[in-house]
Amino acid sequence: MAGEILKKRREDLGLDIREIADLLKIKASYLVAIENDTFAELPAPVYTTGYIRSYAKYLDVDAESIVLYYTKNLSPPGYTTIIPIAFSKKKSPKIYYVVPLLVCASAVFFFGAHAWTTRNDKTKAPLQSAQQVVKTVRPSVSKPPEENRGSAAAEGTAVRLANEEHNLQIAATETTWISVKYADGRSDEMLLRPGNTRDLGFSGKVLLKVGNAGGINVRLDEKDLGAPGVRGQVISMSFPSE
Repeated sequence: MAGEILKKRREDLGLDIREIADLLKIKASYLVAIENDTFAELPAPVYTTGYIRSYAKYLDVDAESIVLYYTKNLSPPGYTTIIPIAFSKKKSPKIYYVVPLLVCASAVFFFGAHAWTTRNDKTKAPLQSAQQVVKTVRPSVSKPPEENRGSAAAEGTAVRLANEEHNLQIAATETTWISVKYADGRSDEMLLRPGNTRDLGFSGKVLLKVGNAGGINVRLDEKDLGAPGVRGQVISMSFPSE
């Protein structure tokens, strides 16, 4: 079985399972369950496959074949038996709302027109033509509010940053596990050993989760950022920063 392959490889390397668990930030009980093929003791499949892939890469075993074996044998999540309840409340036809509104609008128009005619008959004021009214009205040009101009500038900056190309270089000084998520939806996982380097080219932003923040040095666009944390620290960070 796949678990026996991982267990034999670990024993051949003389590695202690608890030390590996501390390094990869995975519970030792999960690693034991993976080696023993006890699927009931493992968490949800989405987490388990990630643990298996990291464990296999650490032991320098073909990760994809091991993950494929577990994917075929992991039990799918159960389904609930909740029965939806149908509501018996009937919706009133829209016409019931439209008719009263039309009646009210007609009444307002009739009485308004009547009052306007009576007032003009009493005062005998001359009526202006529609052409005269149009000539006396001058359109006013208002300046855009400051907040609108500010939001437009912010949107332009966001578009520029989304299209900007970046290069992130990661150099390992200690064994470190890293998870990468790109703005376009791609993701990647890697296990870097001392002396390994990785160059990540991307546009927009990239999100990193690092299992040993003191075990790497980072350079963004030729700018040396050093180690993002201390040894054994697990952190999440984004590049470029806000």
